[in-house]
Amino acid sequence: QLERIGLEVYPTGFVTKSLIACNFCKGAEEAGLAVAQKLNQSIAGIETPMSLKIGYAGCALGTSEPLLKDISVVKMRNTYEVFVGGEPKGLKTSIAQSLRSGLTEDQLIPVILSLINYYKANAKGKEKFKKFIDRMTIELLQQVVAV
Repeated sequence: QLERIGLEVYPTGFVTKSLIACNFCKGAEEAGLAVAQKLNQSIAGIETPMSLKIGYAGCALGTSEPLLKDISVVKMRNTYEVFVGGEPKGLKTSIAQSLRSGLTEDQLIPVILSLINYYKANAKGKEKFKKFIDRMTIELLQQVVAV
């Protein structure tokens, strides 16, 4: 019924969650929401070892709190930067680290999908994404998603 009235319905459980994005930012001339929509269509609902929260910010102001998400994209003028490992809850909270910067629109979705697929293939059981990042190291993941 929800789909009939134009709402999108995605799977629940251990999947990538719908993209969390801001749509009101004054910090960028163009927030790139069309790119955010393409990214959401590409990633929402992919089965993963644990739920993944993915964020998008149209500029460096980050009003959608991208650095607190498992994976996030921040638009920097005409390029994109991908961050990983944000953890807003628990005793070991952390801010996401930069994984790749200077990505073009065409490079962005393949980088995110390769990261998700690498997580799916190499996570230990129901390993949380932040623990996976710490175990694998940011340097290894930078090689995995090299374009």
